[in-house]
Amino acid sequence: MFVGEYVLKVPKIEISMEIKEAAAVLGETGGQFAEVWDNTKLIGVLEKDKLNEAMISGKTGQLKDCINGNIILVSHDLLVNEAARLSADWFVAMGDKQKVLGIVSRNDIMRHAYHYISDKQRYFTETVNQANNGIIVINKDGQLDFVNIAAKKLINGDGTEMYNPLISQLQAVLDEGKASLGQKVTLTLDKSTRKEILTNQVPVWVQGKKQGAIAILHDLSEMESVSQELTSVKQLNNQLEAIIQASFDGVIIADSNGMILKINKAIEKLLSVKEEDFIGEKIGDPHLEKLLPKHLLNSVQETGEVVSVVSEIQDRQLLLTANPVNNGNGMLANIVINVRDLTKLNNLKQELKKTQELYVKYHNELEVLRKKYLKQENIVVNSSIMRAIFETASRVAQVDSTVIIFGESGVGKEIVAKYIHGNSCRSKEPFITLNCGAIPENLLESELFGYEAGAFTGASKTGKVGLFEVAHKGTLFLDEIGELPMQFQVKLLRAIQHKEIARVGGSRLRKVDVRIIAATNRNLKEMVEEKQFREDLYFRLNVIPIKVPSLRERKEEVPYLCTYFLNSICKRLGFKKRISPEAIDIMMKYDWPGNIRELENVIERVIVTSRNQEIICEDLPVYILEPPAVGENEILVKGIQPLKHAVLEVEKQIIEKAVLHYGSIRKAAEVLDVDQSTIVRKMQRIKETLGYGFEDISSGSDRTADNSKKVL
Repeated sequence: MFVGEYVLKVPKIEISMEIKEAAAVLGETGGQFAEVWDNTKLIGVLEKDKLNEAMISGKTGQLKDCINGNIILVSHDLLVNEAARLSADWFVAMGDKQKVLGIVSRNDIMRHAYHYISDKQRYFTETVNQANNGIIVINKDGQLDFVNIAAKKLINGDGTEMYNPLISQLQAVLDEGKASLGQKVTLTLDKSTRKEILTNQVPVWVQGKKQGAIAILHDLSEMESVSQELTSVKQLNNQLEAIIQASFDGVIIADSNGMILKINKAIEKLLSVKEEDFIGEKIGDPHLEKLLPKHLLNSVQETGEVVSVVSEIQDRQLLLTANPVNNGNGMLANIVINVRDLTKLNNLKQELKKTQELYVKYHNELEVLRKKYLKQENIVVNSSIMRAIFETASRVAQVDSTVIIFGESGVGKEIVAKYIHGNSCRSKEPFITLNCGAIPENLLESELFGYEAGAFTGASKTGKVGLFEVAHKGTLFLDEIGELPMQFQVKLLRAIQHKEIARVGGSRLRKVDVRIIAATNRNLKEMVEEKQFREDLYFRLNVIPIKVPSLRERKEEVPYLCTYFLNSICKRLGFKKRISPEAIDIMMKYDWPGNIRELENVIERVIVTSRNQEIICEDLPVYILEPPAVGENEILVKGIQPLKHAVLEVEKQIIEKAVLHYGSIRKAAEVLDVDQSTIVRKMQRIKETLGYGFEDISSGSDRTADNSKKVL
């Protein structure tokens, strides 16, 4: 704590001012004090209290009778405890070139000095209390003045009588004024406990006068423990010596200057030399240059790193590896040199090289396969068409272009999307999925963009973060993009184009870095033509289209998918079952309108419902065992009729058979590659025009939800 840290910045007034003028200055600044100057010399301090007294007494003249001239000039870096010893009412802190920095009152100096001394005292007390050795202090009157924590623990008590033997010895040291070192003291802690302590006792002198005495205590039991530790160290040294001697490689130990301190027996055998021929020699000496070249020592000393060289001696090729050993200060202390005979290792080296080349080859091949096919655990690829799709997905994953995935429900569009994300630079960031057909139209904007607090009735008081912000730096997968309402499509287009969104109820635009992957089972191009989907959004999404084929277009994967689902479902449900080849043959003949999702559900169903360990043909659902006959697919037109009616009759028969076979209008629409609404519209038109309708499937639309759950 220095005087300069506590200076007051106060107004400056001239001694020539009158009392009223000075009072006005203090009144304007609101200060209690002011520096009084006589031209360029600070001559005193004006205290507001004295100024007020002068004004009350009616004085209106000059200031000379009101100022306090008891000031002293001190350096700004003078310690406050030293300043407290000086006699003055005010201290003027002087900086470089005798510049006045400000003033400090004696009261402030005394207060800060008190804090300074208190802090020092606390620091001293804490320091002494943290000492490992016990410390006892008596004052000049021979009274116990201080006992640190270590001493209390050592003596195990606070009673003064326990310290009497020590106090007596300290009193003698104080009287004689001479130190007493290495004194052994026996303390009686209780009737059955005695403790031996080794003490060093010295008098305390302050300015040539004895002010007390101090004793440093050492527990002899601890010293015995240290002695035991030294014994342990000796044992460790013996073990280290045995290890060095047992090393198959030669070992040479030198100091930091290269002076050889030790070699092991392996060196003696390797070079047919004796230990005494090496001890005391120096690395790089002429007669050792061939074995221990000087540049080996220089390299270790200069770099402080491991250095290896090869030496030729006695028709042998030796590998020397010099390892630096640093001391606790990071300085080189020793050099340990390992010597290995490379002659016997050459053949192993060649074999190792061949093995490493094979390892690199196989590793690279496996890495390629792993990245292509195994990065996603639930991917089964065993057809050329799907291999081509995943190869395309691997290339697409390396860029940030927008991707749209087409395909029927259940073909695995989301798996392809996750594969692209997992192999991209965004793989460690979020992959967020939104089913556009599952969110009500009035909630879609707040779900994607979020909303501010109080944006609408029922909104959270803290607002909500939208999926665009959640997917920041990652990927946003928009499934069933074709179900997106027209009025919302323009907002999505803007978010994709400008990479920014605004929360519902807010105006601040927020930048988002999101890769968009969309998916649909609908014909977006046809929807654009029918004005059901914005053309600009279609082209924005259709940067890189990927068409995932239905399972009926890649039936060669059915056996592999059956095996995969069988193993995973059995593991999950705790079954142990297998599928007969005949059952797999029948499943390969089925068209799988529900695609992979339907196949997975069928496998789970037969695992649960089959009675035997082997799933046979009879365990399969009836609609798989008895597909519609070929003749039933023929279209019949009832006689010659107007062409318009004939077309409607054809549409009626196709729709009727599809709904009866697949159990729902929705599934029939997927197979016929049209919208569900189109099927309903055509059924109504056929009934109105032909006069008859779809009595046999009148309940088909009622069964849609239940049947779709079974398939999906």
